[in-house]
Amino acid sequence: MALALVVTLTAACAPTSASPSLGAQRAAAHDADNGAPSTRPAADDVAGAQRSEHSAGAAARLAGPKLRSFSRKRAMRHVRHLAGRIGTRVRAHRGERRAALYVASRFRRLGYRTKIRTFPVDGATSRNVVAWWPGASRYPVVVGAHMDTVPGAPGANDNASGVAVLLETARLVAGKRQARFLRLVAFGSEEYGANGAHHVGSQSFVARLGPRGRRKLAGMLSIDMVADGRPLLVGSFGIGPRALGRLAYRRVRAAGIKARYTTLCDCSDNGPFERAGIPAGFMYSGPEPNYHSPSDTPRNLVPRDLVRSGRAAKAFVKALRRDLVRRLRRH
Repeated sequence: MALALVVTLTAACAPTSASPSLGAQRAAAHDADNGAPSTRPAADDVAGAQRSEHSAGAAARLAGPKLRSFSRKRAMRHVRHLAGRIGTRVRAHRGERRAALYVASRFRRLGYRTKIRTFPVDGATSRNVVAWWPGASRYPVVVGAHMDTVPGAPGANDNASGVAVLLETARLVAGKRQARFLRLVAFGSEEYGANGAHHVGSQSFVARLGPRGRRKLAGMLSIDMVADGRPLLVGSFGIGPRALGRLAYRRVRAAGIKARYTTLCDCSDNGPFERAGIPAGFMYSGPEPNYHSPSDTPRNLVPRDLVRSGRAAKAFVKALRRDLVRRLRRH
């Protein structure tokens, strides 16, 4: 998460803002951890995703609304792969590209149609991974999490935790009725870059929709930093329609999960959606001691909080149905 402002809670006191980005001593780790910036032509990434689309021939009949159970073991496996095996995933660098290919492969295995959409950043190429179920609704809700990290940080909590919840959510709803109403997105380039720009992947996604696509999109939920031992926060940034943040909070509480409703700074991927007038919100658990540091490792993650956040995401997507999506689009 790219924190820049102070958090303001509406239901409880906010955690203090996080420390600024790493100094010059970590700039040297940038290239060591990630290699040279990724400038490979877009076709290399997109072709691999397109080749797999035939494997999603499961558009046939969708099962009933009962969802599978969130798996702590599977989620932690994703975290260890992203933050351990891949490690630092700086925007538009090799680590982020490897993360995108990993996420895309997991979506495809579950039967989702998947594309890797590239966009320029910092004079190089970054990417979003976009997945949807065959026969999906024209009016979806985006559930997303960012893949990238700051230089020198393995990013277990920020944000392999969010990506793990996203991938498990994809598994829970695969072949279920709720899958029709979902667009699953792993964003690149959420963190601040050399020119101070952030949330570039989500900005690219929103821009690519165009005016007509933005009108069709029912809402967006961002999952960012959700397994660090702190209370779960659910809400919005307050710069756009708040209907989805409030809906997510109600569903999470109705599922018996402790959470606080809050309004935060514009510091995650729901921001570009809110600014475009799309109902958007987030699940987040606040800045913590390992934020943007080399100690943000799988060992320092809190697995029970990963499960909590996974159950919260499940409670939200479980509620998705045609009439609810229509209500969101009216805001």
